[in-house]
Amino acid sequence: MKKILFVFILFITISCEKPSECFESTGENTTKNVVINPFTRLEVYKGIAVQITEGATYSLQIETGSNIIDNIEVVQNGSVLKIQDNTSCNWLREYGQTVVKITAPNIETIYSKTNKDIYSNGILHYPKLNLIALDPIDGNAGAGTGDFFITLEGNECTIDSNTLARYTLAGQVNSLNVNIYANDTRVNAENMLAQNCNIYHRGSNDIFVKVIQNVTGKLVSTGNLVLKNQPAFVNVQTYYQGQVLYN
Repeated sequence: MKKILFVFILFITISCEKPSECFESTGENTTKNVVINPFTRLEVYKGIAVQITEGATYSLQIETGSNIIDNIEVVQNGSVLKIQDNTSCNWLREYGQTVVKITAPNIETIYSKTNKDIYSNGILHYPKLNLIALDPIDGNAGAGTGDFFITLEGNECTIDSNTLARYTLAGQVNSLNVNIYANDTRVNAENMLAQNCNIYHRGSNDIFVKVIQNVTGKLVSTGNLVLKNQPAFVNVQTYYQGQVLYN
């Protein structure tokens, strides 16, 4: 029995880049401010939740346990800001307790590779916002399975997803574009009033939208498009079991 225990401890120790991490708790909750420059694209990786607030200046604060806060890496390359957790071992602590709070006057793209939520704090008045959650088909390890909770008042909002992410959207936009390339992504946008909407739906879950003027697109799998009101013009082609429903 002692031999088995020794082998087990040796195994998990070797498995960690930093062996001490395997036996540390998360530690007391603490914060760290990181200076960032203006950016337009945010990339978020596994184990990190993000809160986004609109503000006049750019700022970033990390909230997590004291034993792992130095493992949270913020890297900026021009207009791209990347946030990732470099902790290599989590045997004695719950993974994914990190929340990064970002304030920015504008963001154009949020690219999710995290399993945690990405949410807005208040209304975002960003002119054009693209919310992306993709699996490794894009050449980047990991899958963005965390959910989006975004309130936006802007010109255009675009969703690109092929994962299990859920999108809950509110606010008002002129143009809403929803591209579901595969899998079970669900879009709850009945509280986002859109003047126009274009859909490409190859997933198995439903898309809920509220559109005033024009709805166009294609349903090529089993997922439905549910219209929460009666738009002026609807031209959605159906190629399989998915249907346009009115509710």
